[in-house]
Amino acid sequence: MSELDEWIDGAQRTHRSVTLYARADLIADLDRLDREIQIAREADEPTDDLDAAWEDTARRFHESALTITVRGLTDAEFRAIRTQANIDKVDASTLGARLLAEAIVSPPFTVEQLLALEDKVGEAQIGRIVAAYTLASREQPPEPIAPADVKETP
Repeated sequence: MSELDEWIDGAQRTHRSVTLYARADLIADLDRLDREIQIAREADEPTDDLDAAWEDTARRFHESALTITVRGLTDAEFRAIRTQANIDKVDASTLGARLLAEAIVSPPFTVEQLLALEDKVGEAQIGRIVAAYTLASREQPPEPIAPADVKETP
């Protein structure tokens, strides 16, 4: 096997990741607490209890995070999924879920799980997965960091 063949064997498609939150509803609580903290500070009132509530809410929000990694699909893979969807006469939402299920590397999702996720978290968060998939499929990888710019970890 030539060096080029070895290089090709080790090549990977672009992967992107995005973080979703199961408890995005907590953002409203954080907004409210931010306002209450600001009002209390302007009135020179103590904010210890409000600060603690904000920290607890922020912790619960961040604990609800799930990072999803997607890979780009080739045009041939995209066409095959679309062709099968046309044969199966599925709606646009199911077609989108099929594409994402194929593109998601980690954690693996079924089409049914993606449809359920969209129902729970809404289109905005699913849109983040779609955006990551689009970047992985269509954008050139970014220019690499020059070796002199890479900082060694102790």
